[in-house]
Amino acid sequence: MLMNGLHLTVYIFSNSLKLESCLRKVPLEKDVTCGFLTCQKISEINFNKGMSLVIIDQVSLLSEICAFKQKNVTSIFYGQEKELLQLNEEMLFLVDGIWEKSSSEKMLQFYFANRIKETRYKYDAWLYQNLLTVTIDSMPEMVWYKNIAGAHMIVNSQFCKTVHKTKEQIRGKGHCYIWDLPPEEYKTGEYACRESDNAVMRKRQTCISEEAVKTKDGLKQLRTFKSPLFDIDGSIMGTVGVAHDMTDFSNIGVELEILIENFPFPLAICDKKWNIVRTNQNFKDVFDATDSVLDYKVWKASTFQNVYLKKRDHEKTKVEEVAFQRKDQSLIFELIEREIIDAFGYVSGYYCLFTDITVERSYENKIMKLANTDPLTQVYNRRYFYNYMKDHYGEPMTLFYMDLDHFKLINDTYGHQYGDYVLSVTAKQIQKVFPDGLVARMGGDEFIAVLCGEYNISEMNRRAHQLAKIERNAFYKNIVSDEKFRRNITISIGIAQTDGTNKNIDALILESDTQMYHQKSSIE
Repeated sequence: MLMNGLHLTVYIFSNSLKLESCLRKVPLEKDVTCGFLTCQKISEINFNKGMSLVIIDQVSLLSEICAFKQKNVTSIFYGQEKELLQLNEEMLFLVDGIWEKSSSEKMLQFYFANRIKETRYKYDAWLYQNLLTVTIDSMPEMVWYKNIAGAHMIVNSQFCKTVHKTKEQIRGKGHCYIWDLPPEEYKTGEYACRESDNAVMRKRQTCISEEAVKTKDGLKQLRTFKSPLFDIDGSIMGTVGVAHDMTDFSNIGVELEILIENFPFPLAICDKKWNIVRTNQNFKDVFDATDSVLDYKVWKASTFQNVYLKKRDHEKTKVEEVAFQRKDQSLIFELIEREIIDAFGYVSGYYCLFTDITVERSYENKIMKLANTDPLTQVYNRRYFYNYMKDHYGEPMTLFYMDLDHFKLINDTYGHQYGDYVLSVTAKQIQKVFPDGLVARMGGDEFIAVLCGEYNISEMNRRAHQLAKIERNAFYKNIVSDEKFRRNITISIGIAQTDGTNKNIDALILESDTQMYHQKSSIE
């Protein structure tokens, strides 16, 4: 298995022009490529890239290979055997093979084809070892490979970190040395993994267990996954193990109970199917819940009203605002539902946290009411009206612009206290006539009513006449005895409509305001 294919660079240090031509004729497998370079000086070659094959026909150049001899470099002497026998033993070990110059072209091609295969096996062995090392070293769990005698042959970085030893110190060593365990304690098997190793090899299958391992740092609780390793003939040659250190979580049950029970907010813990497995006393007290509540989703749907989704974080976290009616008290909660991820990255359940925000929402509502309501008449103010119109821009609507007639005379004759009374009563009359719309005081004695949707203009005129009649009669008894002031209090009304496309807000207000003043001028 070659991830990116094998590229072999062949460096030829020979005066023979036929050698390169001969080797190029060798057919290559689809994932193997070769490059050929005829060279003069070894010092000019960079052997750090890919796999290299060096062919030398001069004994004097072999000494230069010593400085460049690496795992990815294979050296071939192209000459006579008697020439090599003149070298010392150290120099002979630098040569990986001999190709006799007297060999035929076919035999040289045979040598080269075999050398490519050997290079491929060499590269595969390096690749598998590298992939294994990188893979297990990136794992947060401990990983080890043992031979049949129990000696550790390969371990990962996490294993070294746990036992405070290097890979070189661990390789070939047994349990007692690695875990600093006296041999007499190992024999008892109480704090060792000897029994589980034997069980795995006896059953010839993967076994999962929890083991207590005694180290110089104290007792460690491990959850282990062990599997047998089989030789080429099917016999067992050792075991491989993966262990998750559960030491920090060995008392998680007790600690979790204490944490949940002392949490100041209602809290429920669910399994991955949303069945409630644990609640605290706050949850039971607030929601009058009992231990018989099992299905969280069913309980939630039947318990809360007006569920409002506030935020969702890639399905891991959901934040909602829910309303709960408890006897004669209405409560508002912020509900956080979040996944509980286990040590292996899987969703093992959910926690559901309820925070009472009733007081906060009450204050917010009061502040919003003060900001958007006219304090005298208790209808909406000019600010809220314009925000409302922006939110409903593009919708069909009818707008009524209203102004009290002779209001200045009322204030001057009866005083501002009576004028305030007239404004308050007028606002109530408008709300009665337009219960399906928004009513706002624009300032002074001017009011606006907005009805969103399509309304017949004749129906709108009927409502305007109804309001004028109510307003005319509302104060008649209060002023009729005054000989100096015989006029009834009246109201002028202008009406404008739009289908949502032909007029903007300002044009609509201007049209209704113009009609209102046209009516007022006819009265005066």
